[in-house]
Amino acid sequence: IREFLKHASVLEGYNELEKAESLYEKALLLGPTDLKVLDSFAVFLHKKKGEISRAESFFRRAVQVYAPQLMMDLKIGVSKGARPPLESPIQSPNSASSSPIAKSPMDPWEEKGSRTSVASVIRLLLNYAAFINRGKGDVEGAFIIYRRAYRIDATNAKVLAHFAHFLAEEGGDFINSPSKNATNERNRSFTTLEAERLFSLALKSNPGDPLIALWYAKLLKKDRKFGQSELMYKVAYESCIS
Repeated sequence: IREFLKHASVLEGYNELEKAESLYEKALLLGPTDLKVLDSFAVFLHKKKGEISRAESFFRRAVQVYAPQLMMDLKIGVSKGARPPLESPIQSPNSASSSPIAKSPMDPWEEKGSRTSVASVIRLLLNYAAFINRGKGDVEGAFIIYRRAYRIDATNAKVLAHFAHFLAEEGGDFINSPSKNATNERNRSFTTLEAERLFSLALKSNPGDPLIALWYAKLLKKDRKFGQSELMYKVAYESCIS
């Protein structure tokens, strides 16, 4: 399976898409529920072939096997018909109440003895969230998926950075405001603060990542924090040339 995936990736680089797809399909025959096969093939169908429906079917198959609790979260989100809440970070960054999410029931891969790695599940969820957001235009669904990834590993630099970037780009009323009459502007400010907090944690976890620094710099500039923004741009530049 791994050899098929490796060669398919090489063929993608040469834009040999039909040959690459053939190898993905062979890998799928060998491992119809293999997480990396399902994830990689879904990303290929979305980014390389633009086949949204097929890509979604493979993403959903992977999620149903490895993160069924997420499917329940998505169904609940759809039934509510509104953006799911993100609690305002009013406590210390390390306290449970300051987290944008709380614990939820375990998925099968989290149970003792499971051979599925955390990293592979995180990769699936980040890819699926990006697909749902960009390919399907479903901001609420993407939020739920990023939130689930955060629940799994709240110290993972990629999770923190991608969740923060999503909040920074989408903004809006993801925050549970203490006031029912709070304005959208106030909600956006809470969301921006949460994005900044997550970016800060991501950089602490992986201080040499230029993409995190660049995304953070853009948010700070947007928030008119020009001094901090310039510093982050410098960090990003120096990380690229070092």
